Amino acid sequence: MQPFTDDQLLELLSDIESDASERKRSFKGGVPDAARKAVCAFANDPFDLYPIPAAKLSDLSRVIFESEYLPVAFAADVLEDNNRSYEERLASCRMIVSPSDTTPTVHGLLSIGKSPQEHIPGAAVQFLRIDGTSLSDAVIDEARNCRRQL
Repeated sequence: MQPFTDDQLLELLSDIESDASERKRSFKGGVPDAARKAVCAFANDPFDLYPIPAAKLSDLSRVIFESEYLPVAFAADVLEDNNRSYEERLASCRMIVSPSDTTPTVHGLLSIGKSPQEHIPGAAVQFLRIDGTSLSDAVIDEARNCRRQL
């Protein structure tokens, strides 16, 4: 992912409807927390969409995508009416760059990659079940790299 140029940053400043920027009229009340959350979300989104040039379409598991990911992400009637190609469905879920550029993204490799660690060293997925609503509450169950390999 390339950093923004000065011209691109100026364009973002002038576009009040941009998905790439968060605007607040005032920083009173709960706005500082909301702004911090928006900045964090914005920072995470571009990373997930970063293409991994060394990865190939074959590094993604079609079985996991079609039998596990799609049924959880979309309603059955939506999937039934979907006439998109495999590549178009992957691109719409941001698993690859585009239907014509099938380079897997970080999101694609972490979600449905056959061996994500081959392309993203140190990659891991960890699920925690916490006994409460705060991250400081006790962990009562956890799983790391629990997705089955296909």
